[in-house]
Amino acid sequence: MTTSVFPSAGFAAIAFAAALMLAGCGERDAPVVNTEPPAPIVQGNQIRFAPDHPQLKLLAVVPATAAKSVSVDLPGRLVWNEERTQRVFAPFAGRVTDIRADVGQSVKAGDLLAQLASMVLTITSMA
Repeated sequence: MTTSVFPSAGFAAIAFAAALMLAGCGERDAPVVNTEPPAPIVQGNQIRFAPDHPQLKLLAVVPATAAKSVSVDLPGRLVWNEERTQRVFAPFAGRVTDIRADVGQSVKAGDLLAQLASMVLTITSMA
């Protein structure tokens, strides 16, 4: 009778196979379900989230503050636009005593733009 150097080799192979089979019989992890939050609802210029939406945790309300005033000096040139200019003349010589319209103000025909004091008109009216 011959004796094996490894008398338990057969037993070890059987035990290893049994361990592999038992490992496959264990509880498996529950399948991973990809539960994405519902998409936000867009209505005109508003976006609405579900009450438990994770995006709401990233939003915050802060008071508005005025921005700092910025002044920039730039080179430029002022040009008179002759196509948008109307020259106004009085029918007689005189001195302007009151200005009723300002540059850029919209006026219509018959609006008082300025008052004049004139000696020529006074003398002509008296005659």
